[in-house]
Amino acid sequence: MKLRFEPETRRILELVQRIKPEGQAVYLVGGALRDLVLGRPVKDLDFCLGSGSLELASAVLRELHAAGFTLDDERKTARVILHQGKPSETLLDFVSFSGDSLLDDLNHRDFTVNTLSIDLADLETIIDPLSGQQDLQEGILRQASAASLELDPLRALRGVRMLLDYSLQPDAATAAAMRQAGSRLGRVSGERVRDELIKILSLPGVAKNIAVLDQYGLLEAACPQIGVLKELPAIEPHIYSLWQHTLVLLDYLEAVVNFSLGKPVQSEAYKIDELLSALTPYTEGLKALFSRPIQAGRPRYLLFYLAGLYHDAGKPASQGSKPDGSPHFYGHPKLGAEMANGLAEALLLGREEQDYLVKLVANHMRVHLLAYDGGAISPRAVYRYYKDLGSAGVDVALMSICDTLAARGEKLSEQAWRQELDATLTMLTAWFDQPTQLVRPQKLVTGDDLMKQFGLPPSRLLGELLEAIREAQVSGQVQDSAAAYRFAAEYLKEHERNTDAS
Repeated sequence: MKLRFEPETRRILELVQRIKPEGQAVYLVGGALRDLVLGRPVKDLDFCLGSGSLELASAVLRELHAAGFTLDDERKTARVILHQGKPSETLLDFVSFSGDSLLDDLNHRDFTVNTLSIDLADLETIIDPLSGQQDLQEGILRQASAASLELDPLRALRGVRMLLDYSLQPDAATAAAMRQAGSRLGRVSGERVRDELIKILSLPGVAKNIAVLDQYGLLEAACPQIGVLKELPAIEPHIYSLWQHTLVLLDYLEAVVNFSLGKPVQSEAYKIDELLSALTPYTEGLKALFSRPIQAGRPRYLLFYLAGLYHDAGKPASQGSKPDGSPHFYGHPKLGAEMANGLAEALLLGREEQDYLVKLVANHMRVHLLAYDGGAISPRAVYRYYKDLGSAGVDVALMSICDTLAARGEKLSEQAWRQELDATLTMLTAWFDQPTQLVRPQKLVTGDDLMKQFGLPPSRLLGELLEAIREAQVSGQVQDSAAAYRFAAEYLKEHERNTDAS
């Protein structure tokens, strides 16, 4: 078949061919060829040659005025990055053969659909010794060799991604090898597991993708302790088992994210249209929030999904009985947060990502509790909520309403639904529409002001006084600096009386 190259791709291929070492064949291999055969856009290009890969990468880097670095000295692998940090960013990887020849290299690769190649001297002829094109046409995922997944267990995760992204089915031997690879995934570096897991979460159908990972025995290998979700059946007021509840929650979370980002929403979950309609006034703010990475360029919403996966992971270990014999799960957010922290450490997430993940799981019941108190949430409660959680409070509120729907479904009473929705919208309105009134009130007095006015030393009392003034400010008790000083004087008198009484 005749391949169709985008002009930019063809320009890069011709440039590499022009400046390659004389007498040395250079091949474009792997995923780029697979996507070209399928007519998909190509973002990353992998080049393979017998020797001189690092030197060729350096020459390309200079010619294109690009960024780059060495990935692996032992395998002579280097990366060149075009348009770094822009939507058009393209990765060019250069590597020496694994083995003595191109055929050896292809046999060492993961799946046949990734073993297509072309010689840059002949862009019209696809080299396909392992019948990768036929497997693509027939929708089959097949190991490049019987040892492919033994050589690198991470390839099992990549296999799941291939199944999901390209609508493939594994042959029997490959399916068995993927299931066996789970027990060896612990040998793979956390960074590699993290990056592959993030790619899987990036694909449409998050709940389905998680279920497929579990189907091949790879979920718990990638996400420590998550298998405990299978331990609890449906317990009132939940209508689903804990595992099924988690998958339903992920479907809700994905619908909220897609709606916020302006992507199609495929979910038909209970009350999803009503929920999204209620979120319409906040879509601009939610889009900015979800699309902004927390750290290391990983989109926030992918960590939102991981938090959803772990939100109830502490339930099995915290299950107990009330005096009337009914079950309780006191302390499960704290236990779940510890497990989410373990996930963050295993995947080598950044410190800020780790903090975000733990905050969401540890606080996922907080809006529930505010909603169940009845009546409007006080300005003081809103202020304290965001003081503790910062912008993660928005995500917690969204998770809370989705958690309610995923737990009770059609058995959710209209009163409970309205309470939860009102609590969620109160929190979103505060963050997006009332930040200076409720979230980050303007300072009426500073610590220095109070120390000068009342002769206070730096102390815990000073910090508590400043917080009390802010809470009085958001509640409308204090509206200017004069009122702040009067409030401070009364607060200090009360503190002195309490100290004397004790």
